[in-house]
Amino acid sequence: MSFTHAKNILCKAFESAPPVPTPHVDRTAEYGKRDLHSEQGGWGEAGGRSAYGGVMFNHKNQVLLREPSNHFDGYHWTFPKGRPDAGEHPIDSAHREVQEETGYRGKVVGHVPGGHSSGYSTSHFYLMHPEEHVPHKLDWETQSTRWVHPTEAKQLISQSTNIGGRERDLGILHAATQAHSNLTGK
Repeated sequence: MSFTHAKNILCKAFESAPPVPTPHVDRTAEYGKRDLHSEQGGWGEAGGRSAYGGVMFNHKNQVLLREPSNHFDGYHWTFPKGRPDAGEHPIDSAHREVQEETGYRGKVVGHVPGGHSSGYSTSHFYLMHPEEHVPHKLDWETQSTRWVHPTEAKQLISQSTNIGGRERDLGILHAATQAHSNLTGK
């Protein structure tokens, strides 16, 4: 095979390869058209009590946690999430819940694989990067928010006394950190 022929084959293969996602590209519109419950490597089947949220990482590779008001139901630190409104797409639920509970608007850059159950509901998450902080009084569900390194996030989440919720959130942190690392190479 000649050099030119080999070069042409490689160029055609490169041109037909799917684009590799970059970590800072807003993929919200793309994810708005996807059904992660039916995709391989997605979330798996939707349960009757599904909740949607976002795990947000900043440029320092810190993750955003929220402290529920009065440590509701034994949660000391957790991720923003909530049940969808009637007819609401999961991505819209996640954006709404993240903004209501943290004051941040985010762009979707990926997703956290799998469904994460606490026994009450199954939570599904998008990976997000912050776009804008909208200063406002946090909704009644959130006492405070904090950006922390994933190691500190593990310690903070471990303070929760709700055993099922704590184990779920530690699993989410692990899966999200791995997915974000795969995306960014960090």
